Amino acid sequence: MFKVVRSARRLVLLGIVCGAFSGWMAIAQEVKRFVITPTDAQDIVLNQDHLSVSLLDGWISAEDSFFKNLISKKSTLLVSVRATASFFEGNEKYERNTIHENSDIKKKTSRPWGVNIQLFDKIPAEASPSLEIRLAINRDDKVAQLFSAAQTAQSSLKAGFFASDWFGYSKLIGQLVSQYFGASRTSYPFLWTGDIKINDVASPTKMKEHYVLLIAPKNDSDVELPEMLASKFSYDKTGHRLNYDGKPVRDRSFAVLKVSREDPFDISNLLLTSSAPWSVLALSQLLVIPVGDAGNADQLAAMSKGLVKSLADETELLKREPRFSAYDRAVVLHSFATNGRKVIVDRCQQLNTGAACPTSELDQFINQISSTFKLTPQQKEEIKKEAPKVLDQMNKALSTIS
Repeated sequence: MFKVVRSARRLVLLGIVCGAFSGWMAIAQEVKRFVITPTDAQDIVLNQDHLSVSLLDGWISAEDSFFKNLISKKSTLLVSVRATASFFEGNEKYERNTIHENSDIKKKTSRPWGVNIQLFDKIPAEASPSLEIRLAINRDDKVAQLFSAAQTAQSSLKAGFFASDWFGYSKLIGQLVSQYFGASRTSYPFLWTGDIKINDVASPTKMKEHYVLLIAPKNDSDVELPEMLASKFSYDKTGHRLNYDGKPVRDRSFAVLKVSREDPFDISNLLLTSSAPWSVLALSQLLVIPVGDAGNADQLAAMSKGLVKSLADETELLKREPRFSAYDRAVVLHSFATNGRKVIVDRCQQLNTGAACPTSELDQFINQISSTFKLTPQQKEEIKKEAPKVLDQMNKALSTIS
């Protein structure tokens, strides 16, 4: 159990950990968050687009009294990040714990840290991403060696927030961080926990690409930080330089995060390389559909009904695919449904069934796809144009392995 005690400048956590650790106390300095939007910022449509979050730049200032007071002759800087994203209306959560720095800090306080680190990589914007960034000063050589080994192992893992390699590693790092960053010998001169969807730049349907600036106070009596204005900040992405009122910020410790729009995943590639249930069902029942045994309208009607059942099953499986946005799911499902409809219609023409071609249930299913995924009428029209292109890509990809 723990309780949180807040002061004007610091957050003090007091707690008891069951098991091998009898107790811990950690002191953390709160940082202030500012949000700025670059002039070339793109819109990120929440139910359609993907986003990434990167740590572009960090700085530890020699004028930061909290850092200076914690540094001794045996001090290393440990940087950990916990990235969490909730999917499917909060019913499923992915978490990745990483170590991003484990370096000697005693010789030079004014120094950069955490440049160009990917925290979220191409996740659906409809997810609810949040971050916890911790900078800790450690004085234990064994702890430093342990995290050094963990950081080395991390470099060999596959890229991508959803890569399976990360799940076991992330759990281990989470346990190590909880164990050692909660120890009495460790304090946090820089700590931030927050969401990426910030009201300053987001509406219920979309948000702008933006920078999140995390600025630490110089000391407990810093009266300037509360008066600083987001409008006076700017970030030079070419020179990796944060400016305030036109001048580089060097007298405060800070971090700069960038939230960017990303292209979606290649659906045809995922179809062939993924072992996800939606892909298995699609390859076995929805892309290649044998119709030779259907010799009359009644048999085609039974086939059409079976396709609708498979499409309903596919709908539920697509809802559980975290790499897809709602728009992606609708495009994929529309592609499969129209493919099935075309197969039925072509067979009807071969059998000369005329107006008796049994596609009414398929037509109804196709018409309801956009509402199933809560899309707008405009997106519904876009899907009608996008789905045939995606189906063509999937069929071409499938032909390469046939």
